[in-house]
Amino acid sequence: MKKVLVAMRRPLSPELKEKLREILGEVSEVVFLEDNPDEAVLAGVDAVLFFEFRGVVDKLLPSLKKARVFQTITAGTDHIPRDVLPEGAVVLSGSGATAHWIAEHVFALMLAAARDIVYHTVSMRNGEFHQEAFLKPLDGATLGIVGLGHIGCEVAKRARCFNMRILGLNRRGDRRCDVDWVGRIFERPDFEKVLRESDYLVVSVALTPETKGLIGRDEFSLMKKDAVLVNVARGKIIDLEALYEHLKANPEFKAALDVWWKYPRRGERFAQPLPIEKLDNVVMTPHIAPKVPGFFERMVLFSAERLRDWLKQESAA
Repeated sequence: MKKVLVAMRRPLSPELKEKLREILGEVSEVVFLEDNPDEAVLAGVDAVLFFEFRGVVDKLLPSLKKARVFQTITAGTDHIPRDVLPEGAVVLSGSGATAHWIAEHVFALMLAAARDIVYHTVSMRNGEFHQEAFLKPLDGATLGIVGLGHIGCEVAKRARCFNMRILGLNRRGDRRCDVDWVGRIFERPDFEKVLRESDYLVVSVALTPETKGLIGRDEFSLMKKDAVLVNVARGKIIDLEALYEHLKANPEFKAALDVWWKYPRRGERFAQPLPIEKLDNVVMTPHIAPKVPGFFERMVLFSAERLRDWLKQESAA
């Protein structure tokens, strides 16, 4: 039987540990790092379920002589340095675990930007009452989704409620869910179509070497002057300098951001390499899109099920 190490920085609740035993126990013996397994036990581990790689899993690698499957509970895997993993290692993501909650946050950001919620809140607290302002509608508008995966499809599902026209992009150009049109993200004509036609553009694609800097000056030049850009993926998918300059030059253009290029360490003030956070046409949250009660447990159990299914398939092969 396979052996799975659950390696979390903090102890898990007894209830969560029991659920993990139920899920992973179908195909493996479950070992918890918090129980301080000895070197002999670690040497027999086949797969690792974890949240943080740096400071946890990387320190265990010399002892994990047999481990070749690394399952993170996060949607992104860009925080895992492949060059330190054993040859032939497989990295599995937890993509999809919190997609429905992130999609809700997309619309919170989108509506806040479209309706100038922050601006009007601040103005009214200062005694101002700008009733003459016109707002940007969602009804009948075109929504572009860059990354039509788990999150993108949940966004598309909710966009139907707003009567939006939906254009999607993914690697294969396959229609994974209900959209009006889908193209290939790395086919330039497809990408340009979405940029030109979108009133709202949602970025929900994974950060990879291919997608780093995917949206820069050339891409912004194709977008509508009053478009709303929503990013819930990773900051570095967008060229910060290009976005900053575009926002300053086009005050009707808005960015609604939950992900960043630089994250403050504990005790530091939040600030970006360019002061994009100071601009009036930016709506922002501190990378909290999936954070609802129970989100961590949901990520852990979802990823455990994915790891179990992978181990089952490997055993059957």
